[in-house]
Amino acid sequence: MNDLPIDRFFSLLMLHGESYVLHRFSRANRSHFGTR
Repeated sequence: MNDLPIDRFFSLLMLHGESYVLHRFSRANRSHFGTR
């Protein structure tokens, strides 16, 4: 898993970081408020 350079990883994070965080947060929030 350490085969990919940090630059590429960081780039991916910056590119899909917002979307990933938003999706994860939205899903977690919905799950938290949906399960209850």
